[in-house]
Amino acid sequence: MSKQLLGLIILSISLIIATTVSACSTKMSITPPASTSTSPSVSVSAPVTKTPSSTTLTSSKPIVLPGDTVTSMSASYVNFNLEELIKNTATAVTGKVTAILPAKQDETMLPETFFYTDVIIQPERYLYGKSQADRIAVHVWGGRIGDIVMMTDGPIFTLGEECTIFLNHSVNHRTAPEGFTDDNYYAVWAGAKYNIRDGILVNTSNKKYSLSDVEQEIAKTQKNE
Repeated sequence: MSKQLLGLIILSISLIIATTVSACSTKMSITPPASTSTSPSVSVSAPVTKTPSSTTLTSSKPIVLPGDTVTSMSASYVNFNLEELIKNTATAVTGKVTAILPAKQDETMLPETFFYTDVIIQPERYLYGKSQADRIAVHVWGGRIGDIVMMTDGPIFTLGEECTIFLNHSVNHRTAPEGFTDDNYYAVWAGAKYNIRDGILVNTSNKKYSLSDVEQEIAKTQKNE
């Protein structure tokens, strides 16, 4: 083999090696480091803080956080039909939830954990009943105090929602929130709270009534009294 031919072969091999190294170098430079691709999951899996950013509650149903002590209470509710509901309640209100207050301990139930949460409602219309207050308070079982959470199967209220509720006055051993009296402090159970969906009243048992159905039944009930 001549020196000239040998030189050409060596030169060709050198060019191939140089090209391969260059390609590898390019590939490495555009591939993100492994740590960059995994950093979002580290952020997402960070421990959840138990200190709320705001004291404003948006739901009467508490959120359970890691480390919470959770208690629960269930009760049997009479699922009245519309006629029975009207006969067994003091008033009915269509209104908007304007505030949900921090939970309180029912002092009469100590040492047991029995929490209740007060919900403030601005009535838009009273369907029946003597009260015509411009604000009412309604208490529901459950809530959070510190890292203890009490869950129930009672009605859930959401800040800003519109609903129709059939109410009785709250029992005396629960203190009405500041600015309210026993006259405008009420209790409600699960089947007596109706959400309004496209003008139709729907409760947790999926019972549905139009507002005209309710008005007709109220008129019939009051006529028979």
